[in-house]
Amino acid sequence: MKDVYSSLPFNESTFHAYGTLTNDHFIPWGFVLHDEAWDLAPMFRNENSSKSDKLPKLEKYFDSFCAQHFNAIMTIKEAELVSRHRKQFDSYRTIAPELDQYTRSDANRGSFYKRMKDTIYPLYQIALNQGFSVWECV
Repeated sequence: MKDVYSSLPFNESTFHAYGTLTNDHFIPWGFVLHDEAWDLAPMFRNENSSKSDKLPKLEKYFDSFCAQHFNAIMTIKEAELVSRHRKQFDSYRTIAPELDQYTRSDANRGSFYKRMKDTIYPLYQIALNQGFSVWECV
């Protein structure tokens, strides 16, 4: 698994260089005021400090963010761990009610990306309109 923003792998050497992992809100918590799974991504602590309460550059990070979520959902389903991760899985069902029928097909991936886009893009635009600034990983 890789960091959505830097594309660096999560391993011992990157943890040493960039800090341990923390959960990042793609749309800042200061705007959404929730911890829904579909808005969270693991991120190096040092990067998260620089991102702070900013919006990630959408055109640069959205696809990798969606890919990480889709792969995580499919891994949970394939390992038959949905009941163990019910709360997180239910969070995704709020934006993709057909989630239980998903497979790793390109059609399901596309459908999931569209559902994520339909949820995140309006929130992103409103946050931008309210003065949240845009961040890009250096």
